Amino acid sequence: MLLNGPTPQNTASDKLTMLDSIPAAVDVPGEAEGILFIQEALLLLTPQEQRVVKTTILDGFTEREAAKELRISQPVVHRTKERALKKLRQYLIR
Repeated sequence: MLLNGPTPQNTASDKLTMLDSIPAAVDVPGEAEGILFIQEALLLLTPQEQRVVKTTILDGFTEREAAKELRISQPVVHRTKERALKKLRQYLIR
């Protein structure tokens, strides 16, 4: 296999080579710093706010789905999420 040869789905006339399809180096220290920053920000939230943010934002549940999962009402999910996001915004703009 040649890294500068065509990719399996391309013909030799296409410009994309296998070498072109290898992702650029990942900025591991920068990503680690970002993760630590996010973890620090999440510590500002109450346990319930953390659960709501994780379920609705990180896991992608709707507020209704999150309410069912967390066994609380949808309006409580909404208010809790809004309060948590306000805290996170204030932390991020400091």
